[in-house]
Amino acid sequence: TGTVFEVMGPIVIEIVLDSQSPTVSVEPGTFSNLDSLQINNIPVQITIQDDFGVPKEGVELHWCYVRGGVVVPTSRTSIPMQHEGTSDTASSFSAVLDVESQGVEFEKSDRLSVWFTHSDRAGNLLSGQGTELSPLDVYIVWMAYEPTPISIEATPYRPVLGEMVTIEFTLENLGFLNGSTDVALMDADGLVLENTTFFLEQDEQGSVVWTVEAWTTGRLGLVIQLDDDPLLIPVPMADVLVEDLDDKSSKSELGL
Repeated sequence: TGTVFEVMGPIVIEIVLDSQSPTVSVEPGTFSNLDSLQINNIPVQITIQDDFGVPKEGVELHWCYVRGGVVVPTSRTSIPMQHEGTSDTASSFSAVLDVESQGVEFEKSDRLSVWFTHSDRAGNLLSGQGTELSPLDVYIVWMAYEPTPISIEATPYRPVLGEMVTIEFTLENLGFLNGSTDVALMDADGLVLENTTFFLEQDEQGSVVWTVEAWTTGRLGLVIQLDDDPLLIPVPMADVLVEDLDDKSSKSELGL
């Protein structure tokens, strides 16, 4: 019948059992010094180490938002990473991370969780820091103009009808960017009584003093509005009296 080939010596077949998981490491500087203005263009580079090498395809970069200790389901997504090269047992991969690419807005209180997935030729999954079981917590500095009311004081607190009331309002920018805020003092009907504009740098405070007449008795309902914010800030003061109770008491004691 014949033979297909002739063997001149023994054939040695070496079988290597690879039971070691590949390890992933993030290149120094990745995810460092990030702010909220950069979250849609973050270069990411990792190195995967494996004694027998890993496939060039199949590396995935995953991320999600953690809000109040709970993962935001709609924020969870992933993108493929590109193979950049292999040196000995180390392979490098890269991608550009657009945190909001899934259409979910990243909020100030959110925490960014990032991890990577891949497997070697034996099917062993990635291990170590930066995997699904041990994701990376990425700190992002929130860059914004954040005007914050510090104090509102009305003097006198309990005015008499016709008396002039001074209202001092202080605003501070707690954010990292400068900006401006239009501030309006309004009555209960929404009529603007006074207004001003603050221009504040980072950590800067500004104050304004307004004077209005207590035009009626009872509750004046004075409120302060920042820009077009529908949440109005009430001015803390008591109801307007017809006359000063202390003066009335004094007159009674004198028999007047």
